[in-house]
Amino acid sequence: YSSPFYYREVSRLVYEFGMSNESRELCESSGVSDIKSFHEEAERTGLWEILVDRAAAIVCDEAYFFWVRSFIPDELELSFEENIINKNSMKEMDEECRDIFRKVCVAIIGYVFEEPERLYAQVLFSAYNRQCISNKACKEVLINLSSILKYLLKSDSDGGRLSDTVELYKTSKYFNLKEALR
Repeated sequence: YSSPFYYREVSRLVYEFGMSNESRELCESSGVSDIKSFHEEAERTGLWEILVDRAAAIVCDEAYFFWVRSFIPDELELSFEENIINKNSMKEMDEECRDIFRKVCVAIIGYVFEEPERLYAQVLFSAYNRQCISNKACKEVLINLSSILKYLLKSDSDGGRLSDTVELYKTSKYFNLKEALR
């Protein structure tokens, strides 16, 4: 997982889509004011294929599946993920997964047209959540190392177990693993 890469991919999609304020105004002045009109115009000019390729690259990348899941019904997530991971082309996917794949690509493109800020917010929120998980894992490693050091260096032989020391260090009395990041 690489959040800057993920952000770059979404940015490329937004760039290809050309939905800056100026281009949105240009679309609206030429009669392209909704996604359906845009889709028709994009198909006519060949832009739609580029956009679908960009969206498909995001959907097919396993590193982004945690985010792609938000577009897929819960009961179909596992089946869809297996199809993405184990198949080399859409032809190898079952019909239900091909249909979901198309809908997800169109949904991503639709969000780029309607609400590009939402995609960026999702990217940043996902990166933040992953960073929090990483921070907690790092803190837990440090707690474990501190516990091992304490256990190995303690001069008194109180007969305590290493696992007891680890659990003690995780509490709010020491490092407060669950609530504080310090």
